[in-house]
Amino acid sequence: MLCTVRVGSIGITMDPQAFNMREALQTYLQIAGLVAGIVASVASIYSVFRVRALHVIVNSRLTELLQTTGRSERAEGKAEGLAEGRQEPR
Repeated sequence: MLCTVRVGSIGITMDPQAFNMREALQTYLQIAGLVAGIVASVASIYSVFRVRALHVIVNSRLTELLQTTGRSERAEGKAEGLAEGRQEPR
């Protein structure tokens, strides 16, 4: 009589009479360790992509803020120059 263990798409077929309980437990623990390692790797890769996406969002907003600040400072300078009677060079 054969016993089949499936973890996701991985299937292992064992003959229970060929293994003692200790070997079966070691096999199950190895499979569990493999699955835990894969889950941890996927989670870390996902977090790296989220950090990169957040970095792009923050940089684009910071760039927009700096451009807006530059435009407003230039407009203030133009207004001060016109108030003093100077004209903007062309």
